[in-house]
Amino acid sequence: MNLKFAFGWLFNHLSNYNIFLPDENEYNNESQDSVRQQKYTTWFYVLLLATSIYILFYAGLMREQSETIFIHNVTPIIFDELYSKHYEKLTCPCSTITIPYKTFVNNTNTFHPVCSSIFVTEQWIQLSAFANASLFGTADFRTTASSQFQLLANICSFMQNTTLQNEIDLDNTEFVSINLQSNIEIQSKVNATVESFYNSLSNRINSFLSYVKITSQTNFFVSALNTNIVVAVNTIGSEYEAYLIPTIYTNDYYDKNTINYEYVSCANANPFTTTGFLVFPTGLDSYRLIWTPPNSNSTLVKGFFAGCTPLEGLLRSTLDCLYDISCIDLLLNYFPNLHQIAFNWTNLLLETNKNLSMYNYLSDLLIEKQITTINYSKYFNECAPHYCVYTKTRRLDFHYSITLFISLYGGLVIILRLIALFIINLILNYHTWNLISVKRLIESVKQLNLFKNVDDRMENGIKRQKLVTKVYLILMFGSILTLMLFNSLHTQTITMIKQSPSWDIYQQLQYFYSTTLDCPCSSMVISYDKFISFSPVLHPVCSSDFVTDRWLSILSQSILYDISVDWRNQAFSQVQLLANLCQSANGTINDAIRRFLSQYFVTSSVLSENNFQSQINSTVNELFLPTISYFGLLVETVRLLMQIDQPLIGSKQGDIGLGSTIAKTFSIDELENQQMLQLIMLLIGVHNTNLTATDCICATNPNCKSALAIYAADDVNVYGSEFDIVYVVPGSFTGCSTTESLLLSTLECFYEDSDCFTILMKYIKQVYIYNVETSLWFDVQPLVYNSQLSNYPPNTPISIIVKKLMVEEWNLQFSYENFYESCSPKYCTYSERLHANTLLEVIRILISMTSGLSFTLRFATPYLVKFVINVITRNTNRQAEQQANTVYNTLKNLNIFSIRDFRSHLDRITAKRLGQMATRLYIVLFLIGIAIFTSYNVTQPYIGTRTFDKPSFDKYRDLYGKYKDQLECSCSSIATTYDQFVSIESSFHQICSSTFVMDEWRTNLTIRLEPNLSIYSLNDYRRFLPSHLQYLQGLCRLSDQSVNNTIEQFLPSSFVTNQLLFEKHFNDSIYLRIENSISTAPTIFLTLLSLIRKINHGNAIVST
Repeated sequence: MNLKFAFGWLFNHLSNYNIFLPDENEYNNESQDSVRQQKYTTWFYVLLLATSIYILFYAGLMREQSETIFIHNVTPIIFDELYSKHYEKLTCPCSTITIPYKTFVNNTNTFHPVCSSIFVTEQWIQLSAFANASLFGTADFRTTASSQFQLLANICSFMQNTTLQNEIDLDNTEFVSINLQSNIEIQSKVNATVESFYNSLSNRINSFLSYVKITSQTNFFVSALNTNIVVAVNTIGSEYEAYLIPTIYTNDYYDKNTINYEYVSCANANPFTTTGFLVFPTGLDSYRLIWTPPNSNSTLVKGFFAGCTPLEGLLRSTLDCLYDISCIDLLLNYFPNLHQIAFNWTNLLLETNKNLSMYNYLSDLLIEKQITTINYSKYFNECAPHYCVYTKTRRLDFHYSITLFISLYGGLVIILRLIALFIINLILNYHTWNLISVKRLIESVKQLNLFKNVDDRMENGIKRQKLVTKVYLILMFGSILTLMLFNSLHTQTITMIKQSPSWDIYQQLQYFYSTTLDCPCSSMVISYDKFISFSPVLHPVCSSDFVTDRWLSILSQSILYDISVDWRNQAFSQVQLLANLCQSANGTINDAIRRFLSQYFVTSSVLSENNFQSQINSTVNELFLPTISYFGLLVETVRLLMQIDQPLIGSKQGDIGLGSTIAKTFSIDELENQQMLQLIMLLIGVHNTNLTATDCICATNPNCKSALAIYAADDVNVYGSEFDIVYVVPGSFTGCSTTESLLLSTLECFYEDSDCFTILMKYIKQVYIYNVETSLWFDVQPLVYNSQLSNYPPNTPISIIVKKLMVEEWNLQFSYENFYESCSPKYCTYSERLHANTLLEVIRILISMTSGLSFTLRFATPYLVKFVINVITRNTNRQAEQQANTVYNTLKNLNIFSIRDFRSHLDRITAKRLGQMATRLYIVLFLIGIAIFTSYNVTQPYIGTRTFDKPSFDKYRDLYGKYKDQLECSCSSIATTYDQFVSIESSFHQICSSTFVMDEWRTNLTIRLEPNLSIYSLNDYRRFLPSHLQYLQGLCRLSDQSVNNTIEQFLPSSFVTNQLLFEKHFNDSIYLRIENSISTAPTIFLTLLSLIRKINHGNAIVST
């Protein structure tokens, strides 16, 4: 029964619901038809309102919005959780973006056990030496044992020191971390960097070693151990002839005629064999000149080899003997002095033999085990992110829909009421519309009265109400039109955001908005190999037939066994050295490119293409200049030590008739009372082209040179010949060594358009065909000069080509598109002047303002009209009195609620009274709300951030003086090259700028010395004075070059910071970086100097 009553009540209430009842001031008679029309209009209005609400709520709830979430007080655990869920969109900016590796990375290296064994101690080296070691022959271990152990000790020490310096350089290197990275990312990047550092070091050392070896070989430095050259003395009647003969490797001691000089002479090859303790027939001295693999009954030293020098043998050795107690016992038997070492040999054996050669071990820097430990906690603490931020997409919640509905409700009510009235009237009165409907519409407008007042129904009052209605409508529609025009036509500069722009879209944006476009990189640290590549082209000789093994083989067999200064005899060594320079240059370039491409390009935003190209071209100089300077430093250091030490250089031919480099004197042996032949190694000099005299002594003049020629021998007798010049080779010179000869010469005779090319080929072929039984001759292709493609004319000295790393073109290629893809901006912003509001926004604004505008105008229009009428009638006294009464009465009788806001069965008087009471309550509540809101905002403490756009330096200093540590200034460019704000001037020891290192002073000081300094005893300083002065001059020059190389490498590098540093912090940071960088300046130079000295000492190179 109650349910039936409830349904009945609800039906009755809905069927009689009428919100279009006349207001209390309306006095039209309400007919039955009018009431029915009001109900229809009410139902239609409710339908429109419900539909609008549904649309608003549906649109609000279905609309997706990107929300940015900030997480503060980040810990490693919180970061791991966030990273696992939002790794693609998670960003945690580091407060410190450059972190030295030493703060969170530790490298521990374990070297080959031989480096910490007794075998590299000074005691072992000394006790394994023989005073007459050179008497045993090249293949005997007693000849080279002490030298090889000395080399092994030196290499171990060198590798340990170099690796230690490499670790220091790595520790001082800064890891750039714009944003906090995960443990896996850190592991990957750190391991890659460490691997790059060690690979680069290995490549440099092997490059050093290769160049020093080939320099020693091509210049044919004489070893005191007689491993590559022996001194032979022949008697001719009562005269003695002493000369140097290269050692020979063969398979038979007794068949000397079968020796194949083409491949086995130490003059033009690097033979090697196993070594041991050899026994030769009594009286057979040829084993010193000719060496073979040990016989089957010989005692071998496992894992050790013999070569033309101790180093060549050591590099092929596997050191097996040092792992075997029986082999150690063998060493004790043949080196009796080793018994002085009181050790338990079993405990001193090496362990875990890998059966690798020393050359392979050197490729790994003699490191057996390398452990890289990364402390992620320390990295996290150094990065110290203040917050993490990520974005997520979600649908707008119910609150947004409510807010949107409230903001539009007032306007919707008015508009929907008008729409409902219009449509219902149109439908119900459609049949009455006819041709005079327009007149009726005009008449209706004239009679329209929106301000009816039941208490003022006089004719004048009704006229005034109609006037107010017209003014109200004019103001209402005028205001709406004004708002519509303003919001539709108003434009402003708007920052537009384009999410995840593709390359094509970016190009379009760059074309139209290049001045305002900004695309922050999601990856601000990009390795260069992502968008840069190199295809370097060396001098054409490096890819020509001239440096192939095939051509070198022909040159090695095109020698004359009469005179070494013939161009054909020097061509092999010079071209062999040239080929090695090409290989070394290529290896140096490739290593430098690998190191460069593994480095990082740091940028906060996508650079414009012009800026990108400019910055890349500038940055690449960081690769070109230091690499070229480094290679030049290597060559110059070797040249300096050759000039100073004046190593004895063997002849690859007999030099019969030119005189020997060995002087002979006789002395009396006081013990035996016998006359003894004493040999003195003469200083190296350079003959003139006519071979009539030695014009220049290299020890006193480093610039000795003479033109090379091709000679024809007119035999007088076997030991005395005269040589006629057949052809002086253009651009070819002989100097103090093969190295100097090559660097002084040009390649002009190797070009097709030169006259001398065919001449040289003719003379080479002539000798080659004569020397070999089966000719393998081929026509070598000459070089072709193209002035458009080559930087080096044919007459360019090779020294100039070498100083420029033999590079013709680096062929730098970079892809701006690949850079953009690697930068991978998540969005781009640009400024565009657009209409401030879209059509929908204009409609929303009009709807939201209609209610307030209508209420304001309905309240103000009657007073405005009355005021104007009073002004026109000039009834001021009465106006004042009426105005006071009107304001009072208006406030007293103010009612903003209509009768339809209450129950429809209430009479007008009751509804009016309730409306007035509700209005007063509404005003009180409204005023209280405003008071509370105002009081809260006034009393609430405000902590805000003030922003100063593009402050000048003076403005920055003022701000710093006020706010100190609270001031933060973000850098628009997070990477700036040092050369923009740093300049470095180096000063050296005063000796380097004094007269003591000048050529003129040295020449004047030594001009009275004998040209042949060897006449001075070893205790006479005059013998060494010229060399010491040249050495001092060379050290100053190379030190200056080394420091300048370091400065040139440092200044183009980038200083990375995302915040403007305070001045003191900035200065401290810059000075620390400069100190770390400059401190490495002597490292490369000292490394080269040390390596060359130790190798020469280990090979027992003889100095004149």
